[in-house]
Amino acid sequence: LSMPLAPAFSHDGEWIYFSSDRSGQPSIWKTPATGGDSVQVTSEPGRYAVESPDGQTLYFVGPEALQAVPVRGGAAESLVEGRMYADGISIADVGVYMMREARSVLDFYDFRSKKVRRVFEFPGTVFSTISVSPDGKTILFAPIEPPESDIMLIDEFR
Repeated sequence: LSMPLAPAFSHDGEWIYFSSDRSGQPSIWKTPATGGDSVQVTSEPGRYAVESPDGQTLYFVGPEALQAVPVRGGAAESLVEGRMYADGISIADVGVYMMREARSVLDFYDFRSKKVRRVFEFPGTVFSTISVSPDGKTILFAPIEPPESDIMLIDEFR
């Protein structure tokens, strides 16, 4: 992991977040989008960071939890305990969608209630990232099996 992984723009486009182990363990860093020195964002281990739609919170996947840290700095908070896949989270205005259980289920963490609910069980294993539409009505994912499958779309899943 010596090279930066999982780049993602900040909400305002000013920063690029990425994961790196240059501090001795995988953690979240950011670098100006226009170039310049990188800054370590989290002291906690973490991979795959995504900023909230309002640009106030950075969500990232820790070794055993979904975590959040204020963009302006502060301590990280564990939101959802358990293993999830670093590239399997998608942030919506109302919560976080998370791929869990060997990439076979999609759970949702509701910001308001602070509870997790099962949204969908995938027909097989999902390959890599998921993406939730801005209106929260559609999820885009790619299945692993069968290998000749097309991209799958879940519509009106609520």
